[in-house]
Amino acid sequence: MSIGTKVYTDLMIDIETLGICADCVIAQIGAVPFNATENGPQILFNISIESCCDLGLKTDASTILFWIKQSDTAIESVFFSRPRIHVKDALNQIQRVSETVERIWSHATYDFVCINTALRKFTTAQMDFRKARDIRTLTDLAGINPSDFKSIGTAHNALDDCLFQISYCREAMKKLGYWK
Repeated sequence: MSIGTKVYTDLMIDIETLGICADCVIAQIGAVPFNATENGPQILFNISIESCCDLGLKTDASTILFWIKQSDTAIESVFFSRPRIHVKDALNQIQRVSETVERIWSHATYDFVCINTALRKFTTAQMDFRKARDIRTLTDLAGINPSDFKSIGTAHNALDDCLFQISYCREAMKKLGYWK
C-alpha cells in the first residue's frame, strides 16, 4: 500500500466478535498498514450486528458472557460507538486494502479465517491465503512474550489491539532479521 511516498508492505488486522466459530458475528474490525519503521492510516469499522445476523453469522453464549465481563470502555467501543456500517461494506473495504500489501498479520487461525468466512457469505472475493501470517508463530520464533510489552489503548478495541500487536510484532521481526 502506498500513501504519498510511503510504502506499507504489511497489514495488521484484528476483529472483535460475538462468537468463537469461523462464521461468527463480527462486531468490529481494525486494520493498520505498516512497515519496518512506521504505521499507515488507521482503519476501524464498527459493524451493524444485525447485518451480520442477516448474512447468517452466529453468536454464542460463552462469548456474550465474556463481553459482559469486559471494561466499560471496551463495551462502549465495540457495541455503542457510531457510525455502524453494514458488514458487507466493511469486509469489502478490508479485502481491497489486503490486496495492496504483501503480508496480512493477525491471529491467522481466527481473525483471518473469520473475515474470509464472512466474505464467502456474499462474494467470491477473499483475502489471499498466501498472504496470511500468524503473530503467535512470529512471537514464538522470536522468543518474545507479548505480555512483556505495554498495552496500547483499550484491550478488545480492534484498532488498539492492532497497534499493540504491531508494537511487539515489529520487535519480533527486527529480532529475526525480517527487515534489513
